[in-house]
Amino acid sequence: MSTRMLFFAPGYLYQHDRVTPDTASFLVQTFAELDPIRVYIAPGNNDFYGPQSLYATGNWTDNVHIFTEPCLQPIPLAEGITLWGAAHCAPANTPNFLDSFRTDGDATHIALFHGAERSWLTEQGEGKQPHASSAR
Repeated sequence: MSTRMLFFAPGYLYQHDRVTPDTASFLVQTFAELDPIRVYIAPGNNDFYGPQSLYATGNWTDNVHIFTEPCLQPIPLAEGITLWGAAHCAPANTPNFLDSFRTDGDATHIALFHGAERSWLTEQGEGKQPHASSAR
């Protein structure tokens, strides 16, 4: 039986408004050097996925998977093991990724996302809601 290593990053890899070409180069190169280790990234509220984000514009190697949807998406890792990941696509007001999320069967399910631990946490600023908060 072979051992397969995986690397999970649930956001906070960089600050969207402060990312530099050096930061981009460092992240792309670092994750490329991990190959054949698979890298799974779930963008957070500070490093959200969007058309101008480093996640969309970086020259990522094949061992890197970036979740791009604001709802949990499945990736089979091995027989009976599924990784579910989601991305923030804006800096605030992302709904709870676990609302209405259900799985079936006896398989193992792993969730990868960036979110607040408690639903009562609030962001500063009028009109902002807790990002991907969960009261569970």
